[in-house]
Amino acid sequence: MVTQGQILVDDKIADVRPARRSWRHMRLWRYPDLVVGGVFFAVVVLVVVLAPLLSPYNPATQNPSDQFAPMSLQHLMGTDDFGRDIFSRILYGGRPILTIGVTSIVLAMVVGLIVGVLGGYYRGWIDHALMALMDLLFSFPFVLLAILVVTALGPGLVNAIIAISVASIAIFARLARSIVISLRGMPYVEAAIAAGMGSGRILWRHILPNLLGPLIVMATANLAMAIGYASALNFLGLGVQPPTPDWGVMVSDGKQFIYSALQVPFFPGLAITLTVVSLNFLGDGLQALLDPAGRRGTG
Repeated sequence: MVTQGQILVDDKIADVRPARRSWRHMRLWRYPDLVVGGVFFAVVVLVVVLAPLLSPYNPATQNPSDQFAPMSLQHLMGTDDFGRDIFSRILYGGRPILTIGVTSIVLAMVVGLIVGVLGGYYRGWIDHALMALMDLLFSFPFVLLAILVVTALGPGLVNAIIAISVASIAIFARLARSIVISLRGMPYVEAAIAAGMGSGRILWRHILPNLLGPLIVMATANLAMAIGYASALNFLGLGVQPPTPDWGVMVSDGKQFIYSALQVPFFPGLAITLTVVSLNFLGDGLQALLDPAGRRGTG
């Protein structure tokens, strides 16, 4: 008996549905990039979320008598020009950056997925119109487009999210469209169309499951980029505004003390760098894990 999701080929039943990989059989130790990047980024997220519990001081409390205090047991990373504890500000300062990065990439992925699926599946004038819009977005350098959007909307966390989202949509739309076009010509999709299956059901059962892996990898890689650009916008004063602690703002405020009090710009800069690097490792590891050809090579 041929069940749903199967076809009869040469008198044999063949399963045409995307293969479901068993996570139980994935040996994660074979993907050190994934483990290292995932663990470090998870620690960053956990520390930022638990900032109220881990922070020894209020990040906004000023203490002029402790101005530029060196690293010590009392102040693990020293203090800044207002006597504020840098370690406490590092813990809280990751919140705006991660919020901007994660939210903007999720929004861009959702919108880009919709645009790419519509264009790649239905083709015709819909595809031409949507891709013309994506080409327009692609014609601007990423950071310039983000700056233009946030300049037009005004500085602030929400506007920074919108700016980075708009600048990232075309990346996901292009990827989704190319995958959908290739999948639409696959035998199991053509068989579903010939059997009279509706477009919505085909997209949900056969197209979208095959999009998830590449989109997750792309989202991880672009999350690192989004965090970097969020830091740049905040550094330029176009994102989060003082006195809210933020890594980009802290680097901007501390750049003038690079020779006299290196700890002020160094530690927030280090936090940005390590977070971005961990996401790059995570993206590389996910790509190796979700790439069937790569997994065959690992046995």
